[in-house]
Amino acid sequence: MLLTAVPRPQGCTAALIGEIIKGTGQNTEVEVYNLNAMNIRGCQSCYACKKEGRCILQDDMQPLHRAIAAADGIVLGTPVYMWQMSAQLKQMIDRLYPFLKPAYSSYLTPGKRVLLAVTQARSDTELFRHYFEHAGKNWYF
Repeated sequence: MLLTAVPRPQGCTAALIGEIIKGTGQNTEVEVYNLNAMNIRGCQSCYACKKEGRCILQDDMQPLHRAIAAADGIVLGTPVYMWQMSAQLKQMIDRLYPFLKPAYSSYLTPGKRVLLAVTQARSDTELFRHYFEHAGKNWYF
């Protein structure tokens, strides 16, 4: 499963994602979701997902929840915007709350692999170093 959070379909992150897809091999099924083209509302902090066991907002996040739960692995592709992930990815990440137990461990099947495909277009490769280090330690499912 590949979640792409790129507003520019011909940009650096899109090119990196294309290479990742090529590298998966011909026998690997890759579902690609373009978050920029999806209707995903922001989390309403209503906690219905904790009471109902699912998010009650009816938008394009519903099929993503099912796909994330079923996927063997997830690739998250985003450029760095304003020292963070893109708004498209942040919106989706905030809606993953139904997957978290009260102690912030995951309800998802253990062993799900996650690959972060993060790009930045600045010539100073140290500029966003803090973000890359933070993302590598703290993004989990």
